[in-house]
Amino acid sequence: MRSRTLRTTDSAKTMTQGAEDTIIELLPESDVENVRQLEEGTILRCGGGYRWTGNVRVELSAGVRAGEVRDDIARDAAGRGFTVDEDETITGSKRFELVDARGVQLLLTKWVEGNAIDIDSASPCFALPRDFDVPGEY
Repeated sequence: MRSRTLRTTDSAKTMTQGAEDTIIELLPESDVENVRQLEEGTILRCGGGYRWTGNVRVELSAGVRAGEVRDDIARDAAGRGFTVDEDETITGSKRFELVDARGVQLLLTKWVEGNAIDIDSASPCFALPRDFDVPGEY
């Protein structure tokens, strides 16, 4: 039972990080200074199950405007099979929600403390056994 549960959790993590990678690939290499993708994320409750959540921060090269890059990514993601919705954060900053065909959700914002794009990610909900000890990070 435990190995099947870990496979389910691994699958959710792999699927979510794959969606993150798809979005990162939309950026021209010359625009990217550094990519920091979390190796471990957090398993959080959702609906009747759990979801694996992660994060990627893409630091942009000098002179590249994060707001324009964010908007370009959102436009190009629609051509890669993502549904794209725009809203605002609580501070009034523009944010895009990107959802792929499998239900992976990515929240795309301009990082306020620097010239970077922030991508918060979450897998679709999945079931775990009641007696599974959900780790804080995975």
